[in-house]
Amino acid sequence: DDTVLVIGWGTSVKVAAIRTDSSQGLNGMQRSISAASSEKYVDIVGSFQTGYHISGIAPFGDLLVMLAYIPEEDDGDKKISTSVSSRQGTAQRPEIHLVSWKNDVLTTDALPIHGYEHYKAKDYTLAHAPFSGSSNAGGQWAAGDEPLYYIVSPKDIVVAKPRDTEDHIAWLLQHGWHEKALAAVEAGQGRTELLDE
Repeated sequence: DDTVLVIGWGTSVKVAAIRTDSSQGLNGMQRSISAASSEKYVDIVGSFQTGYHISGIAPFGDLLVMLAYIPEEDDGDKKISTSVSSRQGTAQRPEIHLVSWKNDVLTTDALPIHGYEHYKAKDYTLAHAPFSGSSNAGGQWAAGDEPLYYIVSPKDIVVAKPRDTEDHIAWLLQHGWHEKALAAVEAGQGRTELLDE
């Protein structure tokens, strides 16, 4: 946005705050000129390295969503590349990582991308559809204000959005964990109409 710039390049992440220069000149002439053309500068407020290549990066409230490309595991053996092995591909599934500005990983999820083993980091894109209004009021977005993330590959487009407690309860029910789902509803985490389910 107008105040934060997030940069993912290779395996490096930089979070920069965009600030307005508030220094004023000594005489009135300089003060009025600098006020009319306020200069901006950047402060690096976060910086870290990852163990994967960054194919995309986007904000998620005070966190970062990163599309991680994990190249083939290097076993130390250098083999001569043939056209057959290079066509087979060995990349791992791309992952979505939710991390803090200090690279504290909150969650990761492998993505169901067709043909991922043949793709490179540049074959993926993470697009973000920002929402209007504040990023998170009380830790949650207002109804209808959830951000959407689009993970694009040559053969797939995956749409990602934040999950809520009702999604979690539905997932528990779908996987046969009825006791845990019931406990979550009784703890006030979901609509009471879910008790019938």
